[in-house]
Amino acid sequence: MTEKEVILLAKEIIDNNKFAMIGTTSLKGYPNVRALTKMKHDGFEMFYFSTRADSAKVKQMKRKNKGCVYFYNADKYQSVMLEGTFIVEKNRDFDIAELYKIDHVDPYDFCTIKFITKAMYVYYNFQTIKFNISEIKDRI
Repeated sequence: MTEKEVILLAKEIIDNNKFAMIGTTSLKGYPNVRALTKMKHDGFEMFYFSTRADSAKVKQMKRKNKGCVYFYNADKYQSVMLEGTFIVEKNRDFDIAELYKIDHVDPYDFCTIKFITKAMYVYYNFQTIKFNISEIKDRI
């Protein structure tokens, strides 16, 4: 595969996943993974998620903002891992009640998690290709 084809494969894997696995470090220093709904994304550079503002995941992100986001295609043994930083913000315009099918939810109980990507690893055919996000635009 050419670099352009690998980047397009990564885009396809991300676009075809409603959920992402979010990797952070627990308060005790252990790796911690949770599935979160992908709210939206801007290319490979920025991803938005939402969860309860008082969750353990948010506390971990506030304590240590480095982590990863992982998408996969289990049928083809293909995946994309993004390394970067998390920023926890007040809730944006996402319809939390509709998203989570919860009645009587206060949107301010939720927060928006912005993920800024630094590097991308694409796994396919038992190999790994790494891209620095700042260089990807020049390669497509």
